[in-house]
Amino acid sequence: ALDRVDALGLVDLYPETWCLIEAVTLERLPGQCDCNSTRSTALHHERHHVPAHDPRTLPASVLRKIDALTAVDRQLYARGARRFLDDVAATERRFERAFLCAERRAEFEADLAYVLRA
Repeated sequence: ALDRVDALGLVDLYPETWCLIEAVTLERLPGQCDCNSTRSTALHHERHHVPAHDPRTLPASVLRKIDALTAVDRQLYARGARRFLDDVAATERRFERAFLCAERRAEFEADLAYVLRA
C-alpha cells in the first residue's frame, strides 16, 4: 500500500513533509524549503493537548509492553520512514536543494533508532 501513494509524510518531520508534498504535487519547491533559508514554513500543527514527552524516560518494563502491542505498527512506520527519507533525498537531488537539514535528520534518526532498525 505504501508504494501506491505519490507521497507520504511523517508527523515527526511535519515541515519537511509539507515540502515533499509541494514538490510532488506542484512540481516546485517553495523558497522556504531550503536548509539555507531563513524563511519559516509557518505551518500549524495541532497537537490536541498532548503534552511533550520522551519515551526514553519510561521504565524498561513499560517499553517492553508498548513494543509488544505495537510490533506491526513499528514495522509499518519503519518502512514508511525509509520510503520518506528516500523520497526526500531524491527530491533534494532533483531540485538541487536540501530541505531535510542534517541536524533535523540526525535528531529524527536518533529519536527513532529502535524503530528504524525494525
